[in-house]
This record gives sequence, structure tokens and C-alpha cells, in this order.
Amino acid sequence: MWEEHVDNFIVFLRSQGLVATSIRTKRNHVLQLARAFPDTSPTDLDPGSLVEWCGLRTWANETRHAYYSTFRKFFGWLDSTSHCGNIAAVLPRIRRPSGAPRPIPDSVLVDCVDRASPRDALILRLAAEAGLRCVEIAQVEAGDVYEDADGWNLFVRGKGGRTRTVPITADLARAITDRCASTGQFAFPGRCGGHMAANSVSQIGRRILPGTWTLHKLRHRYATKAYSAEHDLLTVRELLGHASLQTTVRYIAPSPRARNAVLAATRIHSPASPNSPILPAQPA
Repeated sequence: MWEEHVDNFIVFLRSQGLVATSIRTKRNHVLQLARAFPDTSPTDLDPGSLVEWCGLRTWANETRHAYYSTFRKFFGWLDSTSHCGNIAAVLPRIRRPSGAPRPIPDSVLVDCVDRASPRDALILRLAAEAGLRCVEIAQVEAGDVYEDADGWNLFVRGKGGRTRTVPITADLARAITDRCASTGQFAFPGRCGGHMAANSVSQIGRRILPGTWTLHKLRHRYATKAYSAEHDLLTVRELLGHASLQTTVRYIAPSPRARNAVLAATRIHSPASPNSPILPAQPA
């Protein structure tokens, strides 16, 4: 009862220019809902049933936000074509936690790179030295590396079909081209259109990085290092492929030098001895 509607929804998403990965994600979201109500047409589903089903999911806020976004788009489109009402309008807005930037320490990263296989070491370097997401690492292929008057660059296929170019070192450029030469086309071949799936890249990161460190924290490292170089927030946003400066800010950790300068500037000093900090009174 859902199949024809889902197929037409996919056509609608393609007409909007969404990339294949985004379309596949939204399709999977709708199909999960369809499997929960196989005997009810989506045009007959009521808001209460939708809210109850969503409420029983143990999703993180980021995941819940993604599902709700899909459902608003799907049922909004369905209402425009079938005039059945947009039942997703009752879904609440989800506040996503911004979180604090947590760049992985270089001492941990160097040790992991040294112990990793050549393939896994390249995955770590692409995240740490070029700031790539897992989905972008998976799609690196021969021809993405090129040299111009300013040095070596890497062409990156980002989220939402957005592309960008990031500068890379000659050493990283050579590692990428050597890897692609040995594998044929993609640096990380697999069954997802010829390359590895983004989730597989993420799992490799979890396996080779200790504790709770992930490849995404290497993007935090890249953002923090890039910002400390020139304090140019617009450039960092462009290199990370963010649409919003607010997102970029959440990736940059304060530098220890800046924190120490703040501590020195805000410390209370005695008027009689400006160079001596005020100490707490000693108990009698």
C-alpha cells in the first residue's frame, strides 16, 4: 500500500536535485515507517499513530531530527498530491545538542597511524590532514589529486552534492595516487558503486582508534589546527564543506595559549602589588 507512493516520492526528490545518498537515506526512513503499518495506506495514517511510533524509537536527537525531517518532506509532498493533510506537522522540533569540540591529541593519532595498515593509515590521514568526512573518504578516486601553482590539492565530493577543493601535502598526494594505482580507481574499493560504504569507513575508524575516539574527532582536529594557523573562520568553513559558520564554530577547540592568556588577564591582583595575585586569607 506504500510502494507506489514511495516510488513517486523518490521521483519528487530527484526533481529537487538531491544526491543519491540523501535520497537513499530518506527512502529508508519512509520504508521503516511503512513496515510498521503495512495494512494502512500513508494517505490514511493518522497523526497519533505517527507520533506514537516515533515516540517508541530510542533515537539520539541527531537521528530523530533526520527522521522527522524526512517525514515532514514525505507527508508534505503526499498532502500536495493527495490532499490528505500533512500529519507530520504535529512532530515537534528537535533541539540537537551542539556538543564541545574534542580534537584527538596528536600523540594518540601518531601512534595509531604508525600501527595501522597502509589502507587504514590513509583513512586516518584523509580525516586528520584534509578534514574529510567518512562518506568523502570512501569516494576518493584516481584523478581527484592534482597540482596547480599553489601546490597539491584534493577534489572532494561533499554532502548534498556540494564539492570543494582542499590543499594537501605532497606526501599525502603521493600516498593517495599510489593507493589508487594499486586498487584501480577508488582508493577504497567496495560494493557501493565501486567504492567502500561510508559506514564501513566509520567502522574502520572505530576499530583502529582507541577508546571513544572516532574519525569525526579528526575533523575537529583539522578544524582546530586550520583555525589556529590564520584565525580565518571563513576559510575553515570552506575547507570543511560546512554550509553554516555556526557549524564550523562547534568544531574548533580553544587554543591552550588563548586560555592561558585569559587566565592571566582576568586574575585578581593586589592594588599594592600589581604583579602579585590576591591570595585567600589564612584561617586564624
